Amino acid sequence: MRGWATGATDILRGLGREASDAVHVFVAAPRPAAMLLGHQWNRMPRVQLWEELTAGSYVRSFTVPAG
Repeated sequence: MRGWATGATDILRGLGREASDAVHVFVAAPRPAAMLLGHQWNRMPRVQLWEELTAGSYVRSFTVPAG
């Protein structure tokens, strides 16, 4: 699972170089996966996180500034 988190952050960093405002991330993952993703969270572009409430229904949860 750690390899997945590293790969996901690499992809998000690449998307951040192309995004004009923010990268939008829709979170539908087990808590350990989300924790590992957060642990890798450095040198990231501005990210808007969305959280799944019910199947296919998302709500804006957090905006993480670039860092």
